[in-house]
Amino acid sequence: MVQQPPNSTQSPDLSEVSPLHMDQFYRRFFPFPMYYKWLNYSSQGVSKNIKNREFSFTIQNDIYIRYQSFNSEEDFKRDVIQKCPNKIDIGAVYNIAPKLAKTVHAGVMKPLEKELVFDIDMTDYDEIRTCCSGGDICKKCWGWMSVAMKILDVTLKEDFGFKNNLFVYSGRRGVHCWVCDERARLLDNSARKAIVGYLTLIKGGAQQIRKVILGDGKGHPHVQRSLKIANKYFKSIVLESQDILKYPSGWNKILELLPNPEFGKHFDKLWTKENNKLGITSIKEEKKLSENSSDDEIEKMDVDSSDNSYSKNSRKSISVERWEQLEKYLKDKNSKKSKESKWSSNTVLSEIILQFTYPRLDENVSTHLNHLLKSPFCIHPKTGKVCVPIAAHEFDKFDPMRVPTVQQLLNEVDSYDASISLEKKIVSDSANSQKEHKDSSVIGEGKEEIMQTEQVMSSNSAQDSIPDVEKTSLKKYIRSFETFVNRIPELDAKLQDKLSF
Repeated sequence: MVQQPPNSTQSPDLSEVSPLHMDQFYRRFFPFPMYYKWLNYSSQGVSKNIKNREFSFTIQNDIYIRYQSFNSEEDFKRDVIQKCPNKIDIGAVYNIAPKLAKTVHAGVMKPLEKELVFDIDMTDYDEIRTCCSGGDICKKCWGWMSVAMKILDVTLKEDFGFKNNLFVYSGRRGVHCWVCDERARLLDNSARKAIVGYLTLIKGGAQQIRKVILGDGKGHPHVQRSLKIANKYFKSIVLESQDILKYPSGWNKILELLPNPEFGKHFDKLWTKENNKLGITSIKEEKKLSENSSDDEIEKMDVDSSDNSYSKNSRKSISVERWEQLEKYLKDKNSKKSKESKWSSNTVLSEIILQFTYPRLDENVSTHLNHLLKSPFCIHPKTGKVCVPIAAHEFDKFDPMRVPTVQQLLNEVDSYDASISLEKKIVSDSANSQKEHKDSSVIGEGKEEIMQTEQVMSSNSAQDSIPDVEKTSLKKYIRSFETFVNRIPELDAKLQDKLSF
């Protein structure tokens, strides 16, 4: 396996995600029992939630197989191992088993329920990212996923009462959220659309400059709560990591949101002059320099940029100081503005902060019951990484660069087994050496040592029965998933009446 530097976003060799590797992953690492328990939502036998659930498989040569359904965990496991899909997608629970889709007339099979799902993709942040673009990510831009998960999770819990929210790394550049509360699973399309509308503060496409307009809603509890969270991240992500106000390409995106064009012209002139004085080159030249630098030099540049100091006497990043200038300027202008001017400095600043930190949701993923979404514990075909769950207490700590790949898991098992084999050899050699002692006093003293050796050998024998996943870095994600699944309440019989047919 080719080792990648910690901050790299390059995809591994695709040979790493070969059919052989996928076969090994499903046989040795995929958490079939807990996965099946999750989607069954019942400990009282097999429920319609799993028997009538649609799965789709993407197999070799990008062949897409829809309307797969299974009567038991054994059936599901057998078919997955046999077909060895590159990707598994999860769909809705239907009124009949999806595998019967071709045996009934069109319109007979109807979706009844599915988790309320959300998709947050880093490419939707490209217009404000300065570090990466497209499918690439790094630690600097991943902070947006942290704040997105935090805002979405607390809003779902406090405003809708949805407590069972499973966040999953997509394997490359984003996050999926599965809301597993029964009330959420039974929502129809119109209710899902209403929830997405409630959650959407950033509106408009690439041509829309001002994407957050609070208006009369600025005092809404959801807005105020989100703003409180966003404020904690705006400085670290937007001003420090992204250094958004260091270059014209970044600062213009903020200045164009000011209520008066003259305000923007003032700061553009001021900061351009300051950059020239400080010898700050363009962002393109700086990136070109990093591309031509060695790994050690890049690492040093990353350390330097994390400090973001632009002069020896400065303790703040240049973007933090410029943001403080902007805040003071707007508040001064606000206090002197005429009565006809309707803008408020606090509202303007709040809208900017939200536009640069608030979650950017893919509406289409969330609003349709029959929309399928990539399953947790899939392998991303471009990166080889496992789509692992992210616990709420790990939102700020989660590092996508450290998520294991299939090859890494196999290597970890080999390393673990090799260390156990070496330990066995040492113990065995020690036992043989003890048996060769002829002196009776030595033999008498050696009995206790031999007994200890036998105990160690017995312990090593127990090590042989340890599941492979327990020998890898994937085990902590499996345990996190188990904790989540075991916390989900049993099916509510009153709500399940809606599933009768």
